[in-house]
Amino acid sequence: MKTFTRYESVDEVLRWLDRQVSALPPETVAVSEACGRVLAETVQSPIDVPPFDRAAIDGYAVRGFETIGAGAYSPVMLKLHDTAVALQPGTAARVVAGAPLPDGADTIVPFPLAEEAGGFVNIAAAVAPGEHIVRRGKDIACGSPLLPEGRLLRAQDLALLAACGLDRIIVVRRPRIRLVTTGDDLAVPEQPRSAHQHFEAGSSMLKALVARDGGEVAAWMHVTDDAIGEALRTDEIDAVLIAGSSGEGWNDRAAEALETAGELAWHGIALEPGRSTGIGRIGSTLVFLLPGEPVASFCAYDLFAGRAIRRMGGRSTAWPYPARRVVLTKKISSELGSTDYCRVRLTPNGAEPVAVGGNTRLSALAAADGFLLVPEDCEGYPPGTEVTVYLYDSLDSEPNHVL
Repeated sequence: MKTFTRYESVDEVLRWLDRQVSALPPETVAVSEACGRVLAETVQSPIDVPPFDRAAIDGYAVRGFETIGAGAYSPVMLKLHDTAVALQPGTAARVVAGAPLPDGADTIVPFPLAEEAGGFVNIAAAVAPGEHIVRRGKDIACGSPLLPEGRLLRAQDLALLAACGLDRIIVVRRPRIRLVTTGDDLAVPEQPRSAHQHFEAGSSMLKALVARDGGEVAAWMHVTDDAIGEALRTDEIDAVLIAGSSGEGWNDRAAEALETAGELAWHGIALEPGRSTGIGRIGSTLVFLLPGEPVASFCAYDLFAGRAIRRMGGRSTAWPYPARRVVLTKKISSELGSTDYCRVRLTPNGAEPVAVGGNTRLSALAAADGFLLVPEDCEGYPPGTEVTVYLYDSLDSEPNHVL
């Protein structure tokens, strides 16, 4: 049975992890499927946008100088052409917003300022040349940069790319993850639970976290404690997450299996909750040994595995949570020597802890609005201390108030 002789600091493990991880190679994907992906190169526009001079509103295409002097009591009369590729002097043509501007026209008269009668258009107000039109390339010039390398693509970015006629782009490959849960005491979904088993709860959470960080769970398997080595295949996989069997018990086989198959770089990290976390690699494939307890697994994933997966996919290693400076309304006590992933709840007056240290109540994690990190050299914070809280949801979401 393995016994932890020392716990490595979170900062030291993170420095090692950052040295091991870089962005994956690029691949080409359809623009319509690229939301949440990271551009592998700067994209330039292959066309002008708009690609021609166009009408900005519905109205009549005219020569602007021909409307000079028009008024409600002295309208300018122009002959109406039903279609107009080229506008002749003294004429007007109907156009709709977005339509090409006829040759010879330089202005759009809005419909409310004109009235048709007997094949003519009576214009009741002067409209200056250039009004209500958009010139070719006004929005985007051909050859200009659209989006930079490293851009995390959003829905509006896809619209911009599509407007420039791009249907495929080069992005960083999405990390492929094998998720392994282990434990003879767990009943997996769609299987009956014996009287002395718990329902397996971590896989759904970890799948969601991997997706949030831009990864793809390519395979999920549940194995018995003595079959973990069989799950450490690394073919077509960028990282392996093993949840369970990472502690000091007689049946905690994950560390032994990783040492046999590759390198166990760290096992036992000064993180609460999550002390039994381990990290290593098999060849170029990272392996994360996460605690089987869901709350500890969540915290360890957030600190280590999530950071690595984001970096593999070309994303920032920064927290994927919005941050807010708030005042503590209750004290936080923390043990020296460990980084404390302290879960907190927002109140109208600030933030208060709902779980600290090794507290692994899943209901408290679900009730938390976010967390703060208490460093290993700090015993906590008194009420009134201003701290940085990382929010699980957006800044304008309603806080949780149920435990």
